[in-house]
Amino acid sequence: MASAERALGDATPPTGGHSIAIESPTSNPTQPTSFAGGRYQVKRFLGEGGKKMVYLAHDTTLDREVAFALIKTDGLDEASRTRIQREAQAMGRLGSHPNIVTVFDLGEEQNQPFMVTELMGGGDVERSIEDAPNNVLPLERAVKIAKETCRGLEFAHSRGIVHRDIKPGNVWITADGVAKIGDFGLAVSLDRSRLTQE
Repeated sequence: MASAERALGDATPPTGGHSIAIESPTSNPTQPTSFAGGRYQVKRFLGEGGKKMVYLAHDTTLDREVAFALIKTDGLDEASRTRIQREAQAMGRLGSHPNIVTVFDLGEEQNQPFMVTELMGGGDVERSIEDAPNNVLPLERAVKIAKETCRGLEFAHSRGIVHRDIKPGNVWITADGVAKIGDFGLAVSLDRSRLTQE
């Protein structure tokens, strides 16, 4: 994974003459970058995936820490933007469930789409496996994660949402050790899409 400084610097997307400068909080801690009219104050870089860059941010309206994701826009056409919005809305329609990462907000600023979700303090299951002795989780913990993941999937299916990309990297752990399904990037809504739709 790239360093926080490099990732933060790379998060300035091409926006037709506009830019969203994301500065490292370590270099300028008194002036963190803000989004949505100042509501979300970016504090530090958390990680980077294939589709987004994720930061720790503070929601000044509700006074809470959140995960703030900038959606990568390279090669993102209008159809892809619409799909991202539809997928986030599908997650939003799921409402609150103890085993699904909650989406708080979805927006766009200077042509840069972003998504705000609850903060998962325990990292993802993939990292947990990598950090475990011999890359094997204790049986009791593995069974707990599997059961909680199945509960989240069952709930999503009951609401007509199919994830289609369940893997350790898309299952997250809270600071209290609860497993939650995240990254519905390939999800489809059964009432609006076919399973073969990309």
